[in-house]
Amino acid sequence: MAPPILPAFKFFSYPAKRSPLWRTLHQESVSGMDNPIPLWSFNRWMYELPINLLNSGSTAFQNAIALEWQQLNALYNQVQGSFGVFQYPDPDDGSVTDQLFGVGNGTSTQFPLTRTMSGPGGTSTWNEPVFAPVGTPTIKINGVSTVLFTLGTQGLVTFNSPPAGGANLTWTGTYNWLVRFDEDSMEFSKFMNNLWELKALKFTTIKTQSK
Repeated sequence: MAPPILPAFKFFSYPAKRSPLWRTLHQESVSGMDNPIPLWSFNRWMYELPINLLNSGSTAFQNAIALEWQQLNALYNQVQGSFGVFQYPDPDDGSVTDQLFGVGNGTSTQFPLTRTMSGPGGTSTWNEPVFAPVGTPTIKINGVSTVLFTLGTQGLVTFNSPPAGGANLTWTGTYNWLVRFDEDSMEFSKFMNNLWELKALKFTTIKTQSK
């Protein structure tokens, strides 16, 4: 069964934080020279999202949707705090159009979906895997759509036959991020009858490959 999805709560607020996270082993020699060794091949993302208002009442209060407080607590307890995995649909990083995810070599049939982040003109390019595509993506081989593939777990595309050597493989679709809560407790503040706030909803993306 697919991990549950974090709802788009109406009163997610600002400043919303998203930070890249890496792990590096720093080995310092007796002379003081630092010899860093990267432990990961791609990063994780840390999120910290404030929620200004959650309604625990059984009816809507002005613009506050009923039972949102219960909805968040139910999800949190369902995944047992920081133990379980859930999906986060990032509104700023959740879709691609004709994204290159591989080049055929005439023998390979399996290619993982990826997402490329780049600056203007293609500068400072960074590519990372997509583990939670939403629905079935549109897959193209050299710009021609194909349905002769299967989409496995963690965004792995398996073609019925190997794409030709040099063929560009692209996809269009949406995706979520697989995440875990950072902590085993959440601190809500009740400022009016049935109305709550959460200073920071903290969670971090997970790595489902040993990289």
